[in-house]
Amino acid sequence: MKFLPYIFLFLFAEFSFAQDNIIQEQKKEIFTVVEYMPEFPGGPSEMMKFIQSTIRYPRNAQEKSLGGKVYLKFVVDSTGKIAEANVIKSTGIEELDQEALRVVRAMPKWKPGTQNGRSVNVFFNLPLNFNLPTPYFIFNVNNSDANYNTAKELVINGKLNEALDIYQKINGDVEVWYNLGVIYHLKKNYNESKSYFNKIIANVSDQKNTYLVQSKNFAAK
Repeated sequence: MKFLPYIFLFLFAEFSFAQDNIIQEQKKEIFTVVEYMPEFPGGPSEMMKFIQSTIRYPRNAQEKSLGGKVYLKFVVDSTGKIAEANVIKSTGIEELDQEALRVVRAMPKWKPGTQNGRSVNVFFNLPLNFNLPTPYFIFNVNNSDANYNTAKELVINGKLNEALDIYQKINGDVEVWYNLGVIYHLKKNYNESKSYFNKIIANVSDQKNTYLVQSKNFAAK
């Protein structure tokens, strides 16, 4: 019987080791949806205030009228820290994407998400817009047309006349009409600019289409 305490001690040690492993595995697990999702301190309105006060529109992109929406994905870990931030859908403009990442990585600790009464790691998606008050270029990074992407590089490099020539070789493309409208606006040919924005409004019925919404805004000015 003198070995019995040692047996219990051994079994307890084994149990504790197994429990530690389970806890460590739980800490590594990253949830997508939990009972209580992570929250920025103060809620969504405070997060928007933080973003607005922290974000710095890159000067080069501003001067070249480059904008767009970037979609970010990051982890709010079990302590509330932001980790593993990355771009899941780019604006097509590297400096805008990098600025969005900088802002997210600068966030204070969140209130962590919880599942079954314990704090857990949770994925979080966040879109960030880079908007200008006047017409600005936006690019569809999924557009594989060679002429479209050649024109995009010309626009990014400030070569609008060359981009204009390329864009005019592409027929019936809403994304092209939109950027042609922007080019003509920047060249102060406002009538031609408005005609392209109105062309989009007349030919696109999807109210959620980014180019349609932007065109309505700019055609009205």
